[in-house]
Amino acid sequence: MVQVLALRRERMDEVRGVIAGAKAQELERSCVPPDSPGHPSKEHTVLQCLHVILKEEWQHHRYAVRDLQVLEERPR
Repeated sequence: MVQVLALRRERMDEVRGVIAGAKAQELERSCVPPDSPGHPSKEHTVLQCLHVILKEEWQHHRYAVRDLQVLEERPR
């Protein structure tokens, strides 16, 4: 579990760095998707990629909060 949290923290720091240093020109740059299953088949801008990451992060947060509330409300 500690390794998972450490890796997650690294990824979050990486995204923070991209957002903090992003200039309009960089956000408009097209990203070519990898040629592997599970990835989109068309190009997206850096900004579109960041939107996906932030939306996924928000959804994970919502589920975690919901699940924690359910666990806390269970009788002991």
